[in-house]
Amino acid sequence: MKIITSGILSLLMGLVLFTSCKQIEAQKSGNSAQVIQVTAPTGPSLDFETPIFEFGKISQGEVVKHDFTFVNNGKVPVLINQVKAPCGCTVGDYKKEPILPGESSVITASFNSKGKSGKQRKTLNVFTNATEEPVTLTLSGEITTVETKQTAGNQ
Repeated sequence: MKIITSGILSLLMGLVLFTSCKQIEAQKSGNSAQVIQVTAPTGPSLDFETPIFEFGKISQGEVVKHDFTFVNNGKVPVLINQVKAPCGCTVGDYKKEPILPGESSVITASFNSKGKSGKQRKTLNVFTNATEEPVTLTLSGEITTVETKQTAGNQ
């Protein structure tokens, strides 16, 4: 009976560990900045300082660059497998080597506003070994054109 009980207990503990193996947590602070923490308790942990960058107003044709900083707070290296954008106007550059536990790094996002106007919200999906779901980084702001500036001046 002791063997069966300990076997069932081991099975239950294994299920608990399996189901809680990965979690994604997002918290909002008072200034609307977010902290995204992607964690596998015994594996890599990817903590982004701020996953959203508001670039404000820029003129059409300008290129916006921003470094999204993160730390590996896990126990094993973080591997960035891919950084993918839905359109060609936004790209992400990142360190190809593993990010060791306790080490910080950046993903540099670049958005080319050529041919764009008005409010824009561009995203990068970051695929890592920390979670099966991608982490989304966002650049947002407004693109002004010569016509937009003239219209605003005439009002």
